[in-house]
Amino acid sequence: MGCILFISCKKEKSCDNCISNPPTTNNKPPIASAGPDQIITLPINSVEVNGIESSDPDGTIVSYLWTKIYGPDTFNIVNVSAVKTVINDLVKGSNQFELTVKDNTGIFAKDTVQITVNPTPPPPPPHPPASGNSVSFWILNADDNYYGSGYISINNETKVANCSWLDTGPPNCNDACKVNFKLTPGTHTWKAWTTNSTDTVKGTVTIGQSCILQKIEL
Repeated sequence: MGCILFISCKKEKSCDNCISNPPTTNNKPPIASAGPDQIITLPINSVEVNGIESSDPDGTIVSYLWTKIYGPDTFNIVNVSAVKTVINDLVKGSNQFELTVKDNTGIFAKDTVQITVNPTPPPPPPHPPASGNSVSFWILNADDNYYGSGYISINNETKVANCSWLDTGPPNCNDACKVNFKLTPGTHTWKAWTTNSTDTVKGTVTIGQSCILQKIEL
């Protein structure tokens, strides 16, 4: 008895229009820009940060978000969702703030700006007290005779200078009547007069000169 063998294959559904991989989107991500790094010095403790340079090459940016990612805990972002905002209450140290931008398709990008806060600078050192600055002078009357003493006043402080010369006067500043004042750097007005006259002569002295050799002729 003979046998006949039949082989049958089940026909699969046609896939002529199938694509092995789904289509990829050509959407480009946005570009975040948190602006340039900044340095401030206390007592200034606030900065403005600006993400206006952020962009999207083929869409639009729909949201901004500012967050603190590094640095001291003391700070206050006035508006975390604004493209431009102010950060207050910063303290000494290095701070990093991150800007996250999202486009109209939901893709996001980030950028970081560093804010360095320097401490308050120390006050300038006070002027050191000046050592005694000598103002030297000699005193004449109308006949070129020397009185024995006179007065000199600087900054409302009056001191006496005694002179012992007669016709020739002191040969140089070091040999004249020395009057010692404690003066700060700068220019000061002096006034001098003799012990027996109310007439005065006036002038100025600048600290740094060794002394003033002042002839008082009355």
